[in-house]
Amino acid sequence: MAYFTPGQLLKKGQYEIIDTLGQGGFGITYLAQDHKRKKEVAIKSLNVSFLKQRYRDKYGNTEDFGEFLAQEQDKFNTEAMVLATFDHPHIVKVYPELFQENGLSCMVMEYVKGKNLEQYLYANGVFSESAGLGIIKGIGEALSYIHSRNYLHRDIKPANILLREEDNKAILIDFGLAREVNFAELMSLTNAKTPVFAPPEQFENRSNFTPALDIYALAATLYVIIAVHEPPFIPLPSPYLNAKIMLDMKMAIEPPQKYNSAISQKVNDAILKGMELDYQNRPQSITEWFRFLGIQSQNNHLKTFTFEVVTTNAKGSIINKRNHSANYFVEDLGNGVMLEMVEIPAGTFYMGSPEDEAKRLDSESPQHQVNVPSFFIGKYSLTQVQYQAIMRNNPARFKGANRPIECVSWNDAVVFCQELSQKTGKNYKLPSEAQWEYACRAGTTTPFYFGESITSDLVNYNGEYVYAAAPKGQYRKQTTDVGTFPPNAFGLYDMHGNVCEWCEDDWQENYINAPINVPALISLINIKLLRGGSWDYSPGNCRSACPGSGSLGNYRDFVGFRVVCSGAART
Repeated sequence: MAYFTPGQLLKKGQYEIIDTLGQGGFGITYLAQDHKRKKEVAIKSLNVSFLKQRYRDKYGNTEDFGEFLAQEQDKFNTEAMVLATFDHPHIVKVYPELFQENGLSCMVMEYVKGKNLEQYLYANGVFSESAGLGIIKGIGEALSYIHSRNYLHRDIKPANILLREEDNKAILIDFGLAREVNFAELMSLTNAKTPVFAPPEQFENRSNFTPALDIYALAATLYVIIAVHEPPFIPLPSPYLNAKIMLDMKMAIEPPQKYNSAISQKVNDAILKGMELDYQNRPQSITEWFRFLGIQSQNNHLKTFTFEVVTTNAKGSIINKRNHSANYFVEDLGNGVMLEMVEIPAGTFYMGSPEDEAKRLDSESPQHQVNVPSFFIGKYSLTQVQYQAIMRNNPARFKGANRPIECVSWNDAVVFCQELSQKTGKNYKLPSEAQWEYACRAGTTTPFYFGESITSDLVNYNGEYVYAAAPKGQYRKQTTDVGTFPPNAFGLYDMHGNVCEWCEDDWQENYINAPINVPALISLINIKLLRGGSWDYSPGNCRSACPGSGSLGNYRDFVGFRVVCSGAART
């Protein structure tokens, strides 16, 4: 049943329901007129009837359903907030607003008019190979963007890909970011077709899925849209088998050429590679799978590295570990010296700190939303050997080739960027403050990218001071080699501690009237921004939101920098 009906007004009359667009297991999506924006939008809320039946089937009653629904609403809200930070031409736009109506959370999205791929297949039959690859290229690039933000879609299938009517562009919708389902639930979400696109590991209800999960589903989607003429879209030996059963029985997926002999051998083999039942045998990134398909992605020249990310509680104890990956390119500085530049995806974040964050400064408020285009930033603080390769000198106090350069002024750092730009033909500069904090947070909202607190086992700072409930630790009284401690979810190291890092911006007393995008705030004053804290700082001064300052001509043994490059690596 639909919970909102045509003509019903929501959010004090801002939205007027026009019709129900569709409903799946978890949610119902409505078409509505947005009287404020003066255009049609889509509004999504939870499917309470489905959730209640699911709860009744599991527990035999609905006595505690209210508590269960509250938990599902929390997941729904989390998903909405994540989606609102996404900015990609092949991903449906979710507006940064949530509202409650009749006790239900509602998210607001752009309305994409068109047919989904399942509807298209019913009406028109399969796509040509070239048309199918065009669709998969767009959706694959969207998935690559999502994966770079360290999220998975988890529900790729033809019904969740729309062809926009106005330009025939493929748009990805209906995410499953906040969902955790087991096999029985997966079978009952919408209909028997869904498991066709789910790889074996998705039936195991694990929390440490990899991008290979979405790659399987995208490969299965390509299989279906260019090879399978009739529903129920089963590219498997039997409609009663799923990928998990096939893996257990050591069975093989039939080649798509069996259903459509016009499919090329390259595409046939690439689909089967993407649908390897053992996820470890699949390509581990969209870029890698695109190479099998012969698709030239904008990321094809980039390399990928994997790393482990940890999360801490208020005591600084590690409560979670997970594997992430990121794209990067390598700049050759000469004489065997390399500079690794990590791709940071575009997105939106809240800059500054919330009012209840411990040790916050007045200069961290008001917290405000900032839009950040994609850019590249140094994987590490610039090292002494890298600085010397360009500037032919090493002013650092704490000598070591792989220790960060320090005792450099803001002016020195700017000259380095100018020299590097001239050498490489790319545009290198210091990060703006917004770029720096966005890169540091890597999607987190906690005081540190690790979580609620830190210890000197995770960061090089003055361990004689503590934050939250964390214990005292080591005070090293000097820098350490870059990369000694765990990275954040973007794959960046030492964004907390070791050395403070120069930003391009002037020092500002607060964020009143701050811009909503990334350009640096530069005037005629000579006090520049520092970020990240150092080996000599207390942990409170190493927080993601904490700004410092220094005269542009001064240098200290706790101040260094890292560089950014905007867009040039894609040429």
